Amino acid sequence: MLVECKFCGAPLDVGDTDSMVKCRYCDKTSQVRSLRTVMQQTPQGWAPPPRWMPPAHLHHPASQPLQYHVTTVSSSAPRLLLLLLPVVITMVIAISIGVALTRSGQLDIPGLRTGVAPEKLLALTMRETPTELARLLDAKPDAHGFLLVPVAHDAVASVTFGWKKASPDRVETISLHMRKPEQHDAAIRKQLTEIFGRRYEPPMFLWEYTSMHWLPEAQVLNINVPASLPIYGDNPFREEQLAALWSVAKVLAFQQRTPVDPALLRDALGTGYPLATLATLDPQTSVDQSATAMKALFKGTYPKLHIDMDYAVALAHPLYGEAIVSWDNKRSGVLKHVRLTPPPRKQKFPDPSVLVACATTMLGPPQNVSEGNALRGDQKTYRFRVASGGSVDVFEAMVTVQLAHASKSPMSTADFQRLLRGFDACGKTSG
Repeated sequence: MLVECKFCGAPLDVGDTDSMVKCRYCDKTSQVRSLRTVMQQTPQGWAPPPRWMPPAHLHHPASQPLQYHVTTVSSSAPRLLLLLLPVVITMVIAISIGVALTRSGQLDIPGLRTGVAPEKLLALTMRETPTELARLLDAKPDAHGFLLVPVAHDAVASVTFGWKKASPDRVETISLHMRKPEQHDAAIRKQLTEIFGRRYEPPMFLWEYTSMHWLPEAQVLNINVPASLPIYGDNPFREEQLAALWSVAKVLAFQQRTPVDPALLRDALGTGYPLATLATLDPQTSVDQSATAMKALFKGTYPKLHIDMDYAVALAHPLYGEAIVSWDNKRSGVLKHVRLTPPPRKQKFPDPSVLVACATTMLGPPQNVSEGNALRGDQKTYRFRVASGGSVDVFEAMVTVQLAHASKSPMSTADFQRLLRGFDACGKTSG
């Protein structure tokens, strides 16, 4: 069942026999029987929200959203380890293969290039199954779920395709073993930046659980696209993401001149949509129609059930990384709030005062200013009242457009769209 932490108000999933529970946001431990029950049965597919802002009535000292974490050592470490573990394993295998090939003389023998013709690899779409790849490339997979293909190419020595035994029909990793990577390092780094923008930060591109690593010291360009996600089950964009990253690999490793489709990068790999597009959303759209409405605007998004029905939208904007769009998950529920997060891999906005000034221009002075905790290095938080209803909260790690508060009128469609257009223009002006 779901209960509410009495210290920060966060939803906690507990078992029927649990007597004690530790909040994974504020680290407080409580007796289950002392907590308010939110739902007698945890909804199927429910997952804890990655961030939680304690409601004002609890008077929690946090001045910014609390991060969900598994241990108190580091709030981001467990998720990062979970995310990168398959990548690390693949890298170790890729490096081992690269070293073995080098020692055997297969990796780079001047004047001698043996293996599959590169044209065969370039013809692949990466929508093929491992069995189809083995047939098309005339290669045999090993007992560990890897298909090693030597390549007759001046830059690429071999390509290794990998998959899990539990999912033998879906390729998840691709490792391209490079000859003399130092000769291509500068060009590949430049191209990665041009293709992925802020989402590439050496040594990797990262969007949710999908990644591409360029490791010249290991002589490998590595792709990782999980078939299933740790919280949400099957990866709904696995095929598109693998196809998109394979297209990028063709450009980087094989020097193919065909440009990567920008729409594919935007929809599958999170290079970003305009924030202004979100301003066209009708906030009166019901939760039942939310998937249809969001797909019409953002092809690369999908529903994620927490307490609310959430959609993550990657943004192409100088100040923001994502918009988290949340519907009240109840019958005929409507849009609840939109949260704008900092740029990719940044925990805080570089200069929150820019956002405060933007909100002040649109709404006047803040209704309330909360002092941060100086010992923790927290900054002030600002709440702005919207005349038609709802509010705007500016934190150092998030901007929240709250469309309604309990027993009060909801924000009008005109105000909602005006605010999003304003934050869009404000960020661009500052950048």
